[in-house]
Amino acid sequence: MTPTVVPVGFAGLDEVSITDALVARPVRPPDYEAQAHALAELARELAVSPDTVLQRIADLLVGMGLAGSAGISILEPGEAPKRVRRAAIAGSWAAHRGGTIPFAESPCGLAVTRNTPLLFSRPHARLAAASVEPPLQELLMVPFHAGDEPVGTLWVGTHDLDYTFDGEDLRLLTRLTHFASAACVMTRALDEARPQGLRGTEAWHRADLEREVSERMAGLQRSRDLLQTTLDSSMDMIQVFEAVRDASGEIVDFRWRLNNHTAERTLGEVRGQSLVERSPGVVRDGIFDVFRQVVETGLPSVAERRHAHGRCDGWFHQSVVKLGDGVATTTREMTAWKEAHAKLEESEAKYRHLFNSIDEGVCIVEMMFDDRQRPVDYRFLSVNPAFDQQTGLGDATGRTMRDLLPELEANWFETFGRIARNGVAERFERRSIALGRWYEVYAFRVGTAEQRQVALLFKDIQPRKRAEAALRESEERFRAFVTASSDVVYRMTPDWSELQWLEGRAFKNVPDQPSRTWLDRYIRPEDQAEVRAAIDRAMATRSIFELEHAVIRSDGSLGWCVSRAVPTLTDTGEIREWLGAASDVTARRSAETALRESEERLSQFGEASSDVLWMRDAATFQWIYLTPAFETIYGLDRTSALAGDHLVSWAELIVPDDRERAVESLHRVRAGERVTFEYRVGRPGDGGIRWIRDTGFPMRDAAGAVCWIGGVGRDITEEKETAEHMSVLVAELQHRTRNLMGVVRATADKTLRNSSGLDDFRERYGTRLAALARVQGLLSRLGEGERVSFDELIRSEVAALDDEASRVSLSGPKAVPLRSSTVQIFALALHELATNALKYGALAQPQAHLEIRWHVELAEPERAPWLHVDWRERGVRMPARDGPPQGRGSGRELIERALPYQLGARTTFVMEPDGVHCTIALPVSGHTIRERAKAASRRSSEPADPGG
Repeated sequence: MTPTVVPVGFAGLDEVSITDALVARPVRPPDYEAQAHALAELARELAVSPDTVLQRIADLLVGMGLAGSAGISILEPGEAPKRVRRAAIAGSWAAHRGGTIPFAESPCGLAVTRNTPLLFSRPHARLAAASVEPPLQELLMVPFHAGDEPVGTLWVGTHDLDYTFDGEDLRLLTRLTHFASAACVMTRALDEARPQGLRGTEAWHRADLEREVSERMAGLQRSRDLLQTTLDSSMDMIQVFEAVRDASGEIVDFRWRLNNHTAERTLGEVRGQSLVERSPGVVRDGIFDVFRQVVETGLPSVAERRHAHGRCDGWFHQSVVKLGDGVATTTREMTAWKEAHAKLEESEAKYRHLFNSIDEGVCIVEMMFDDRQRPVDYRFLSVNPAFDQQTGLGDATGRTMRDLLPELEANWFETFGRIARNGVAERFERRSIALGRWYEVYAFRVGTAEQRQVALLFKDIQPRKRAEAALRESEERFRAFVTASSDVVYRMTPDWSELQWLEGRAFKNVPDQPSRTWLDRYIRPEDQAEVRAAIDRAMATRSIFELEHAVIRSDGSLGWCVSRAVPTLTDTGEIREWLGAASDVTARRSAETALRESEERLSQFGEASSDVLWMRDAATFQWIYLTPAFETIYGLDRTSALAGDHLVSWAELIVPDDRERAVESLHRVRAGERVTFEYRVGRPGDGGIRWIRDTGFPMRDAAGAVCWIGGVGRDITEEKETAEHMSVLVAELQHRTRNLMGVVRATADKTLRNSSGLDDFRERYGTRLAALARVQGLLSRLGEGERVSFDELIRSEVAALDDEASRVSLSGPKAVPLRSSTVQIFALALHELATNALKYGALAQPQAHLEIRWHVELAEPERAPWLHVDWRERGVRMPARDGPPQGRGSGRELIERALPYQLGARTTFVMEPDGVHCTIALPVSGHTIRERAKAASRRSSEPADPGG
C-alpha cells in the first residue's frame, strides 16, 4: 500500500517544493522523433535484458539533453528503518550509483509517500542528503509502482541556473515509469526463478520443483503481459518483424511477430503473416528496403513517409531499429498534423504579408525588469518594414531600446511594463523628445503574463501635430484679421438657419444678435433660390460656399457683396459651423460692364480644375485617348494636339526648362515604373503658364508586357499659388484617412470581440480586410465626380468566391451609383452575407443556389432615390430550429443594426425554410442618377441621323 504518514525529516522539503510552477510555465512542443526512438530502444532492451533497463532509461534522459543528471531510486526491501538505493544514475552524478540514503532524508521518500510527482528548487538547501556536487538547481521526481506496491522514483535534475523543467518533461517521465515498473517486475521474477540447488533426492523434490517452475513461469507470463499492456497503452503502432531469408541468406520478406493494440486495431490480426503479401505497397514506398537495410547494418532509421495501401492511407512518422534477425518499429499517424502544419504555414504567410505591408509601424517587444520589478528596458523581438521609417531606428531586431536609444524617456518603459503586467491594452498619443516625433500608439500584451511581451502598433503623427500648431497660429492671425477687417465676418449654424455676426461693419444693417430671418431680410426674393442652391451645394459636398449676390441695405437700396464661408468639421466629418466673410463690392459692381455682369458667380475657393485623362501607345507615344479637359488646361484644341507626332507637339507646349524631365518621365513609365512628375506648359492662345502634375502608370497585356501607358494630368497652378487650396487638400486627405482608419479600427474591435481565439480572429479579420481592400480598389479607380456603382461592388464580391461564383445569379440595372460615404460599410455587409452563404448557406451545399436582384426607386426631385437589394438563398437544407447556432451573428448584427444606424437603411433578415432571405434598401446618389436619366431622355428625343 502507498505510505501515508509523512516523516518529520520531510518538513524542510515543503519549503523548496515548487511543483505548482509546472502548471504556470510554458510547455515546449514534444520531440516525437527522439521520443519514439527512445521508446523503441527501451522496448527492445526490456525484451532482451530487463535488468539493464533502469540504467538505460537514465542514460537516455541525459543523452537527449533533458537533464544534467538522471536516475532511478529504489526502496530497499525488508529494512528498518527504510533506505533508498540509487539503482541507476547517469550524468554528473553517475559516480554515486549504488549508494543508499535513509528513506526519511530522501526527496524520493517524500514523492513515494505522497504518491505524486514533485518539483524541488535547490533541495540541498533543506536536505543534507541532497548535498552532492555539483548541486542541483531543480529536481523533478515521478513515483512508480509494481502492482499495488511502491517501488521508487524516476528523477531528473538540472545543474544549470538557466534551465527549468516544464509539463512536457513531466509527461515524458510519467511515460517512462511504465518501462521502469515493467523492468522491476521482470527482474524480480527472473531473480526468483534462478536455480537454488537440489533439496534432497530427485523424487522428494520433483513435485516441489514442478510447483516452483510453474510459479516462476506464471511470473514470467505476468511480466510479458505487463510488457504487452505497456505496449498496448501507446497510441503509436508498435510492431516486431522477423526477417525471411532465401536459400542464399538474402532477405526476401518479413513476417509479423508482435503487434500492440493500436497496430491490431488498424491492421487486424496479422501475426505470422507475410509483410510483402499483406502489404505489397511497402516495396513501392521503399519501406521494405528500409527494413532490410536496418537488419543488415544495425543502424536505426527515423523518417516521415507517405503510404497509401489498404487501411493505411496517409502520412506516418516511423522509427525502425534492429531486433535480433528482424526489426522493431514505432509508427505514428500524422496526416492531420501535416495538413494542420500546411494550413498554419499558409496562415503565417498571410499574417507576415499583412505585417510587412501595413503602413503603420508594428513591433513586438519583450519587457525587461530589474530586481525590484521595475521596467527598465525592452528588447525588440520582431519589427515590420515600416518600423525603420516610423522611428528612424535601423537593425532593431534582437537589440534593446537602451542600446539603440539610451536617452529615451522613462515613461515609455513604465507604460509598456504596466501593460505587460496587467494585460490591459492602451491607446494614447505621446511625444518622444529623444526621437523628435509625436506618435499615436496602440499597445497590448501578447502571450502569457510570464512572457512579458507587448505588441505595439504606432504611426508618426508629427505632420499632424505640426498642422495643429499651424492651425492654432492661423486662428490667432484670423482673430487679428477679424478685429481689423472692414468686412462683415460671420458665423452660420450647420444648416444655415441662423446668422451670427462676429465683427466688422461693411454694411449698416449687420445684426447685433443671431437672426433666423436673414434670408428674407437681406436677399431679394428672386435671388433666394440661387443663394439657397449655392448653400445646398456647399453643404452636400462640405466644401467652401462662395457667391457674389445682391444684398438689401437697411435703407431699402440694393448693394452687392462677395460672400465666402468655410465649413469647420467634427472628428466624424460632420459640419460643426460655417465661418464666413462678406465684402462690400457694390462700387465695383456699379463700374462693371454688361460682359462682366455675365460672370456674376465667382468660382468656388480652392476648387481644382478638371483633370486630363490620357492614354498613349507605349511603342510610339501616340495618344489613344484624350479628354476634353485638355483644351481647358493646355489652351489647345484636341484636333491640333492629335495631329502629326503627338509626342513632339506635346513637348513643344512644355516650358524648355521642364521639357527633358517630362519626356524622360514618359520613358520611365514605359519601362514599367509608376511616375508622378510636374511641369509647366505655355498656352498657345493667351501665352499663360500653367503647372501640370501628371501621374503616369504602365498598362500591361495578359503576358505582362507594357503595351500602353496611361495617366492623369491635373492643373495644379492654384495649388502652387495659393496656400488656402493646399489647406483644403490636406484637410480632405485627413478626413478620408480618419474615415478609413475608423472603419478598420471598428472592424478590428468588432471581430476581436466575436472571435474565439487568435487564429479565428486572423481568419475572420483577414477576409474583412480583403473586402475593404476591394472597395478601396474600386474607389481608387474613380475619376472626379464619379461614384462606385452597385453592380461593380456586388460583382467584385462574387468574383472573390472563386469556384462558387457559378451558382450565383445577378439581376438588376447597371451603373447604380452609391454614395461614397456608404460604400465601405455597405461592402462589409455584402461580404458578411457572402461569407455566411459560403460557410453555411447556399454556397456551402451543392444543391443550393443564390439569387441577388436589385432595382432603383426614384423618389420626388427633392428626395434621393433608393436602391432595393433582394438577397435570396434557395435550396438550402436548414439546421433544426433547436440545433446549435451557426456562426456568431456578427453579419446579422451589422445588417440589422449598423446599416440602419449609419446609412439610414431599411433592412430585413429572415431564416426561410430553404435559406436566408435578406433585403436592404438605402438611399443612393440621386444627382448622378437623375443626370443620367436626363441624358438618356435627351438622346431618345433627338432626331435620327438620316445618314444612318
